[in-house]
Amino acid sequence: MVELHNIPRMAVKHWGLVPLFVSIGLGVVGATYYTFRLATHTTDVTWNRTKNPYPWLHVGPNENTKFLVVDKEEFVKANAKRQAERPEF
Repeated sequence: MVELHNIPRMAVKHWGLVPLFVSIGLGVVGATYYTFRLATHTTDVTWNRTKNPYPWLHVGPNENTKFLVVDKEEFVKANAKRQAERPEF
């Protein structure tokens, strides 16, 4: 069983393992960042139910909630079209 304090010594001894450690480290950091971003910036998670219990109802027609938007103009056009087609309640 490899213990965590032996990893730097193992990386110095076996240079072929360095890319493996770097890629695993980047994967862990990326997964942690994305989970934190989903928990704090999207409307799917509600942390304060007394202040705003349904935040997904207050998303504007031109407000982006996606992680990556490839074409901003196409996004705005599609939302304007959907806004016109949407029934008023």
